Amino acid sequence: MGLFKKLTDPGPSGGDNDADKDPQKLGAARVDQVRSLMADHRAVVQTDGADGRIVDSTALIMGGVTAAARIDAIRRAVKQINLQDTFDVQLTVFPEDGPEFTAHIVQPVVEEHVGVAVAGQKLKVKFDPEDHELVWIDWAGSAVL
Repeated sequence: MGLFKKLTDPGPSGGDNDADKDPQKLGAARVDQVRSLMADHRAVVQTDGADGRIVDSTALIMGGVTAAARIDAIRRAVKQINLQDTFDVQLTVFPEDGPEFTAHIVQPVVEEHVGVAVAGQKLKVKFDPEDHELVWIDWAGSAVL
């Protein structure tokens, strides 16, 4: 008997038996729980006086409309997301097609891009054309403008 288990050995994490295939049927429940927590997280309104909205960036990164923007006002928010500082940002977005609009969001900023997080900074963003309060700032892309 060796130190490591073969993938073909019966038992947990190996073999063809059904003993370790989620006997309590928790897999779907865990997925639903995570989705629920993510939805709750997106709906959070800051309690530190910030009115910015925390935005789910995944959908915007994949399908948002690209635009230019400018930071009108910015401050550190109290909340952290994934151990990263968040910023409460008020910005003006300049879409290629359509009138400019303002948005107020809260978004995490990795430490290497905090220098870009200043009032007056020009930004690359993506926004939801159906809801102009859903804006994602491309901090990395904006650092090279």
